[in-house]
Amino acid sequence: MAVGLLALEAGLRPFETPQSEPVPRIAADSFSLPVVSARQLEEGLGVANYSSAGARLTGHDVQRDAPVVVLLGDSYVAAREVRDDETMGARAEESLRAAGMAVNVRQYGTRGATPALYVANARDLLHRWEPAAVVVVLSYDDIDHHPLTEGTPRIAIDAGKGTLVGSIPPAPAVASSGLLAHSTLLRLFARRRLQLLARSPRFIRNWWIRSGHPANPGDPLVTRVTPATPAELEAIPRVVVQMLHAAYGERLVIAWVSEVRLSGPPVSESYERALFSACAAEGVTCLSARDEMLAARDSGIILRGFPTSTLGEGHLNAAGHRVMGALIAREIESRRRSAIRY
Repeated sequence: MAVGLLALEAGLRPFETPQSEPVPRIAADSFSLPVVSARQLEEGLGVANYSSAGARLTGHDVQRDAPVVVLLGDSYVAAREVRDDETMGARAEESLRAAGMAVNVRQYGTRGATPALYVANARDLLHRWEPAAVVVVLSYDDIDHHPLTEGTPRIAIDAGKGTLVGSIPPAPAVASSGLLAHSTLLRLFARRRLQLLARSPRFIRNWWIRSGHPANPGDPLVTRVTPATPAELEAIPRVVVQMLHAAYGERLVIAWVSEVRLSGPPVSESYERALFSACAAEGVTCLSARDEMLAARDSGIILRGFPTSTLGEGHLNAAGHRVMGALIAREIESRRRSAIRY
């Protein structure tokens, strides 16, 4: 049995690394840091490269003294499932450079993150890069209950205004001395356990936390025991937009990932309407690739899913990232022409 487990461990190593990708540490990032590679087989057979400070690389050479555009997001920006040059940031960077625009795109994605983390990172990000634009990539779970109930920091809403609760947790080391950090098999087992826990009833998840098990960033566990109230849920889109706008000012662009599946309208249309209403009220640029995604689907292009997962569901594949990258590039090019923060 031991020989069989060792053989299975060795067989998995070319497809899954024991360690997760590095958590972004924006203040410590630079273009000259060592590269850290992460492999995964949950969705496709992805090999993703990051700076040792957690920036998802684009696979392109750095242009010296060029303005920087920063992308912030969760697993859509971490993009473990696609190659470096297939990420939405890489697609945008490629398109802008082809149009004659000198630019470097820096991407920071943290799995399981919510907008509270992007607000908390604003000071470090602005100081480190002085970016021409900050593109925050959002989806429905960024404006439902998650910003109030999961991860750290979280958002608290009082009298219709949002404040941050908690601080950014310290980034774990890329490797540790624990057995889990050195075994792909145990890592896959632990991830499956968390997935099962995330699908369990709320009282089980709350018991897990009360028993002393922390809900780390990226883990799909509830950190606030009491659920969000109806008034809070209604206020979340507006509060999220207000807080991001206060943090990044006119640099801010919000890019919405519409959930277009194999058939039917986008799953998250009601959330998209709420977000765009909030953006209009706050005077924030808000983008959606909804129409482009529907047109792509009508022409037979599948934007989500991989050969090892369910087609039409899950994270964006290379085609989905291409659509989002084109959307972002058009906005940045438009800003250059109109000289808005560029």
